[in-house]
Amino acid sequence: MEAIVQSFASRKVISQFVEMGAYEWLWLKKGASFKTIAEQFRAQPGARPSDLVLREVAIETAERALHLSEHYGVSDFDVRVYRAGEYPDKLRDAAHPVELLYFKGSWNLLEKHSVAVVGTRKPSASGKECAERLATLLVADGFMVVSGLARGIDTVALTTAMKRGAQVAAVIGTPICGYFPPENQDLQDEIARRHRDRGSHRKLGHSDSSAGGNPAKSEAFHS
Repeated sequence: MEAIVQSFASRKVISQFVEMGAYEWLWLKKGASFKTIAEQFRAQPGARPSDLVLREVAIETAERALHLSEHYGVSDFDVRVYRAGEYPDKLRDAAHPVELLYFKGSWNLLEKHSVAVVGTRKPSASGKECAERLATLLVADGFMVVSGLARGIDTVALTTAMKRGAQVAAVIGTPICGYFPPENQDLQDEIARRHRDRGSHRKLGHSDSSAGGNPAKSEAFHS
């Protein structure tokens, strides 16, 4: 029993707040890219962002990131850190995998059976009809529709599923406080609002820097 107690006492408490700040700081370095950051972690197997950055610097950077997000009206978001809980292993199957993900809404949705529907940004009328039919059938069979927020087929698939009362997951290619394409801002906000209305969001805050913020019990700049 003593050995077990000592083992838990020696484990590093993981703070999502600090990990976020450390990861953002890595992106502030000159020449930073997905490739260069991924290479840093490959060179230090098992490392988390906070292992590469001084804690004080990470906290300061996290505070700046929160201030920036609040400036853009985004506060109800959270993060997932690789090697710290529920980070999806499938996302590691990439040339330059990321160490930290931002998200809004319910992370538990990723446990649902889902199918990704993506396609051209300039679909024909028949292409739109096929996307609508596919999304409708998927919802009827209990699948969650996952897509990007690009123009065209992505937008058709998400809006069709939502019109039928289904939850959806949208993958964005911008910072959590950004919108692209601009005309899909309302759609992106509506998806987040539906999650929020169901009480499935959490606000990442300064308390996480001291309490540790257990990623396994919480509810997603760079992503």
